[in-house]
Amino acid sequence: MLVFRVGSKLCALPLPTIKETLRPLPVHALAAAPPFVLGVTMLRGAATPVIDAQHLLSNERSSSVTRFISLKLGERRVALAVEAIIGVRHLDAATHQSLPPLLADVSAQAVSNVTRLDGELLLLLESASVFHERAST
Repeated sequence: MLVFRVGSKLCALPLPTIKETLRPLPVHALAAAPPFVLGVTMLRGAATPVIDAQHLLSNERSSSVTRFISLKLGERRVALAVEAIIGVRHLDAATHQSLPPLLADVSAQAVSNVTRLDGELLLLLESASVFHERAST
């Protein structure tokens, strides 16, 4: 799993969904884009949507993006804007817990499970499916 920080939250995504990590590139805003889309950037010669991870998880705009995570979503790519990348960690699947029912009902659809990493709560994010679902709303 790639572990990264989004605001005060520690998050992780499975490595097979990740194409690369990189410094932020110039982003061109799009007027009709959903609020969680910062805009579009040119990534490896292709126009790529940039998703604000902070907004995806909390409906608040991020003010301190320092890295992009390029994700493979089938044939498409998106760049996820995050505060910091912590590193690659092996997470024991036995420690993953589903969200308690009340939280599952009100949480962002992006979170699939929770666990701990170094004593801190770690949110395990859905990979491709959540971005497709959010993009279609």
